Amino acid sequence: MENRKMVKGSRLDGWFMKMDGLDRDDVGLLDKRVTSCFDDFRRRNSAFYGRLEVTGEDPHEQMLVLGGPGAGAPLLSKMTRTCFGPGNCSCEEDATPWEDFYLKPSDLKAHSSTEVVSDAGATQVDDVGIIDIKRQMGFQELSREEENEDAAALARDAAELARRRKPRGGNSAVPGGENGSKPTPQINAVMVVRNGSHLINLSGVGFHSANDLQDVVDVFTSPGLPPVKELDVSNGFFNTASFQVLCRLLQIPHIRQSLETLILRGIAVPQSTDFAALMRVLTGNSGCEMSCLKTLDLSFNTLGYEGALQLKPLLGSLQRLDNLSLKSCFSASASPTVSHSSVIDQKNYMNSVRTAFVEISNRLESINFGSNFVPTESCWLDALLTQGNTLQEVSLCDMNSFSFSIADNAESMEVDWQVGETWDLQQVEIFKWSSRSIALSDKLLDALSVDLQSGFSQLKCLDMEIFISATDEEEGNATKKFADTINRIADYAVLRSCRVCCYSSGTISPGLRSCLGRLLEDGLHECEVLSLRMPQLFLSPSAISDLMSGAAVSKTKKMTLAVGITSGDQFAEKAGSYFLQMQSMRELTLELHVTGEAQDNACAATAVALARQLEASWLASNSCSLAHDDKRLHGDKNGKATRSFVLSEQQKANKKIYRCRFLTTPKA
Repeated sequence: MENRKMVKGSRLDGWFMKMDGLDRDDVGLLDKRVTSCFDDFRRRNSAFYGRLEVTGEDPHEQMLVLGGPGAGAPLLSKMTRTCFGPGNCSCEEDATPWEDFYLKPSDLKAHSSTEVVSDAGATQVDDVGIIDIKRQMGFQELSREEENEDAAALARDAAELARRRKPRGGNSAVPGGENGSKPTPQINAVMVVRNGSHLINLSGVGFHSANDLQDVVDVFTSPGLPPVKELDVSNGFFNTASFQVLCRLLQIPHIRQSLETLILRGIAVPQSTDFAALMRVLTGNSGCEMSCLKTLDLSFNTLGYEGALQLKPLLGSLQRLDNLSLKSCFSASASPTVSHSSVIDQKNYMNSVRTAFVEISNRLESINFGSNFVPTESCWLDALLTQGNTLQEVSLCDMNSFSFSIADNAESMEVDWQVGETWDLQQVEIFKWSSRSIALSDKLLDALSVDLQSGFSQLKCLDMEIFISATDEEEGNATKKFADTINRIADYAVLRSCRVCCYSSGTISPGLRSCLGRLLEDGLHECEVLSLRMPQLFLSPSAISDLMSGAAVSKTKKMTLAVGITSGDQFAEKAGSYFLQMQSMRELTLELHVTGEAQDNACAATAVALARQLEASWLASNSCSLAHDDKRLHGDKNGKATRSFVLSEQQKANKKIYRCRFLTTPKA
């Protein structure tokens, strides 16, 4: 009936269970008493082993005895179980039922590995008795010949591992009478399984040993293990030998076929060209790509000329890649400007990265390309933010640009790309930007204004820093573009997180005040976290008061406003509160910047006077019209929340900062 599929499989399973019960051949997980006993065994600790694991399916199973913190090897023993021999099985004998297996308290030393055993005889007595366990549970140990011939062995046998680890461990004598050293961080990492998969974190190892890495390779060259979903080798130092073992680790099919997250941030390799060699290993060949890789982090590794050429084939082989981080990978010193004098090399350098970005721009969901030096002739950002890209999160912080010094004629450096094309930010939900490059910032402001005005923008979080430092004519143009972008943000009015900073080598035009006021009044109704920093925008006390009282930020919980202050007018105290439209505010920081010779004179006094007036208004609102809002937001039974104010002063080289902090704390 089983071979001819005459009945359902579930009915056959039920019959087989009844048959096993009648002939008392209860095998494996069918016997609840055995399962309970086995679970109890695995919960116990020993001075000689850490835990027991079972792999395979009933009745063909393997038991792995894994070493504990003081063991001489990660794998102490491996046993294979036989079954009762149906017609299609190669097993020769019946398995001994597990129902007779029982551990007496006297047989088990459930102590920590620090317990000292006096002599060899005591060591043998105190051991849990692996031989007896194997016999009673129906396991038989593989012979030396079978282990050597079995390519699927989980690791070398305990004797080989102990012999190899003795020189690295120094003193071979450890507490508990065992030989060997404690497991290295690598072994401890690979033995951790979470949610049915390995998450290997080797980022805290530091200087990697070739022998220790080889242990990791030995473990994962065997089948039957849970899949490896994440591998983190960040901040590691590799010599020539350990780097070669790392390459072998990344070539293991079991890892390549299941890996979803690979983090290689800031690793130190023996030679400058070795990272390009590592990228070639990651690329692999057509038969063994990293088909499941979704997140790749290569940040803080200088790619150089060779790495830039390898970027295109690497990203082309990762068809399921969603998240890419290349922060601080391209520097001006490592570009062909210095290392390669040929104009052809410069074009190859730029075109390789540009074409790689063009190919992945319609596949990626997020990219971090911050802290990089971008050749002005390269159009890398144009390729990354080309029309139709699928990016939802973009981080371009601390961007720098430079121009190749070796290009005798412009025609030789011509690139096949439309430099004037506007960046497409339509799908972006989180955008971070900062750059001192006027050309790059101008292009960003144009693209952001067009996107926010289109009516199709998906932007939810904006973090933008703009630096204005140029001639008067260029500065006026940059300020105008920045003001236009602020107005577009105010019209958009659905940002949930907003951080906008504008810095200048001089004084920012006071005309920006009206744009800032409009943004606070109309454009931040949905914003929960807000930071507006324009310390070179100098405003009078009355203008600052108007900004505070007109700010309609009812959902904002944390807000920072930094501006300069002048003593140009006398302001009168306002009737009512400055904070009527800040019902959700938990922390508000107002920075008043006083610069130049005036920092010890009238401006400083004006800043303190304004701070005290705001303090009085903030504390007065604690018991007035905001009581109902405090009760709604903080759940206070008395309908009030405690408000406080802190004024601090910070002295810098050429200016003084008065920092006012307005805090709201739910009443205990």
